[in-house]
Amino acid sequence: MVTGEFMGHAAHPFLTDLPLGLFTSASLLDLVGGPGSEAAARRLVGAGLLCSPAAALTGLAEYASLSRRPRRVAATHAVLNAASLGLYAASWALRPRRRGAGAALGLAGMTMSGLAGYLGGHLAIGEKVGTTTTPTPSRDAVALD
Repeated sequence: MVTGEFMGHAAHPFLTDLPLGLFTSASLLDLVGGPGSEAAARRLVGAGLLCSPAAALTGLAEYASLSRRPRRVAATHAVLNAASLGLYAASWALRPRRRGAGAALGLAGMTMSGLAGYLGGHLAIGEKVGTTTTPTPSRDAVALD
């Protein structure tokens, strides 16, 4: 159920969109938001950290069913994501006292997320990892025998 089988689509890829969107928004505010956006950027990082466990848990659930080769790629993907979350947690903690250092750690976290996302894309597309179902023809489909 946690992998998304009931939907016919892996749950992990779309559950990553919320934390990644929040982290990206924080980075955008860090780069162009100006001094008035500091609190909002910190809140966005905090919200991203709160949303991340759902994505991580569904990824771990899918990991259990992998064969050896994709398992190695998935393990690297997970390590990069864990490093990214560590950088974001440090970024969140530093922002009230040292905004520049907090923003820099957030950008480093975004870099790690990008590398992890690249590997995640390879898993989904190149290795065909994820929940799959056999499509059922619709009632209106024309048979091409």
